[in-house]
Amino acid sequence: MTACLLQIENLKTHFPVRKGMVFEREVGCVRAVDGVNLRVEAGEALGLVGESGCGKSTLARTVVRLVPPTEGRILFEGRDLAKLSYRTLRALRPRIQMIFQDPYASLNPRHTVFDTLAEPMLTHRLVAPDTVAHAVGTLMARVGLARRFVRKYPHEFSGGQRQRIAIARALALRPRLILADEPVSALDVSVQAQILNLLQDLCREDGLAMMLISHDLSVVKHMARRIAVMYLGRIVEVGPAAEVFNAPLHPYTRALVQAAPLPDPEREAARERVVLKGDPPSPLHPPEGCAFHPRCPRATASCRQRAPALEARTPVHHVACFHAEATNNTTGEWPRFTGPADVSARHQ
Repeated sequence: MTACLLQIENLKTHFPVRKGMVFEREVGCVRAVDGVNLRVEAGEALGLVGESGCGKSTLARTVVRLVPPTEGRILFEGRDLAKLSYRTLRALRPRIQMIFQDPYASLNPRHTVFDTLAEPMLTHRLVAPDTVAHAVGTLMARVGLARRFVRKYPHEFSGGQRQRIAIARALALRPRLILADEPVSALDVSVQAQILNLLQDLCREDGLAMMLISHDLSVVKHMARRIAVMYLGRIVEVGPAAEVFNAPLHPYTRALVQAAPLPDPEREAARERVVLKGDPPSPLHPPEGCAFHPRCPRATASCRQRAPALEARTPVHHVACFHAEATNNTTGEWPRFTGPADVSARHQ
């Protein structure tokens, strides 16, 4: 057993909704994250998947305290980030870094590459001023950028190059955990494999833990050892990637896996699917009981009355469903999946 690096317990992030021009009053709240329990082991890659708007990005921003939590605990290396003072949190920030989704917006347009990479190292006193130029050059080489680009500005780079700069900035502080929020969704398919392989190699070389947030199941399937599935602010299933993809327990997970297209037209036309009806409920007015029951083909009266807890079906596979059952997902759907692999093959 490896040590637990990040432990999230009953984490909630609610955004109040106010009404009134002069005397504003709170009329409700958006439950973006609504009671998440999750853990990341040291050195592991955890994939977090779900539809757009389910709370994945808010969860990541809450973990790094860019968004204040409403309730719950965020235990990083045994310390609750939700309760730390600004000064203590600032000293801990180098150990947990985030890669944002949009490389065009995440970099300061007025800073050169040198300024972007040197500033965090100098601020946290990881290198001396007389050696920072060498440290920046080494960092650029690690992410596949030529050192001659060091004095260029973000607008002079392509999207893939900008994301490499963002990755280098995250690595500059020598973190133990990286939260990668849709790191390749804004990039061309040909560039996605390069960035994902780079992340995979860097995590392997430095022993970093990573939480990879994505709505692209093919990305998560090849990068993560463990998968957590999120729906309307809650984790509905979490387990080893091979089990989640090959034998999903939750009907929402099964629908996600079956929604991914197959490259073979004949197999694509012949396979059966779970087609979800309707749209995800609003986090401003979530349904009573299980949040998935309005769209679930297995929903019963108990699903409409109370929300299922995330319970263990095996020692490593947890699901939040009253009617969970393993569904063999290997025939006519995804190829049998056994673990992360080099992602470049899918772009050949």
